[in-house]
Amino acid sequence: MYDECKLSKSHTKTTNVIVGKTIKSKRRSILHQNKYNLSLFRSQPLKIVLFKIRNLHFFLLIFDMTKTKEDSLIFSVTYQNYLNRVLIDKENKTLGAWQIKKDLKTIKYAYVYLKGSKQMIVKKYEIEKFESCKKSKGYPDAMKKCFVFKRSKDIFFEYPYAQVQSRQYASSKELDSLPRLNEDEVKERFKKSDPKNESYRIVNELLHYRRKF
Repeated sequence: MYDECKLSKSHTKTTNVIVGKTIKSKRRSILHQNKYNLSLFRSQPLKIVLFKIRNLHFFLLIFDMTKTKEDSLIFSVTYQNYLNRVLIDKENKTLGAWQIKKDLKTIKYAYVYLKGSKQMIVKKYEIEKFESCKKSKGYPDAMKKCFVFKRSKDIFFEYPYAQVQSRQYASSKELDSLPRLNEDEVKERFKKSDPKNESYRIVNELLHYRRKF
């Protein structure tokens, strides 16, 4: 595994270079772990270079930053919150409640990450705007931000980066290009995320019905 404490970065307008020292010294061990450890970063690198200085092995990752425009918010929900707030769109078309410092003008989409589902994304929203959480719309804390969405759609694929604990940002172009999970895989992941193993069958039946329209 890579020693994250010894990573260093440099970048230009179009590339981002990450250099780190490996813990293991065998070349085949380094190569074997590349695929897993790249999930720590935002995108797949253009090039991976392995080199040795004396008895220490290093890796060099070169990323193309022109392909990683972060126009999307990824946020996580529990299975219960998915049932209550995501599965069926709210009438006022608002969602979320966060204290966000990021420039929200660049965020055009939101993706829902379902906890306990082996990294499954379950829904995509096209965002109209962000606004303060209004009490008239059922929010208790007006200091936080929510988004108003134009439309939403069920979408199922495996999120390839680090686990989403609260929220992350990524490129919609990259996310939308990822392979979709088939219906059997989706069913299995919903079953895994349902702590009581009770309602996932109903959820899958509803989603199957919606796919027809």
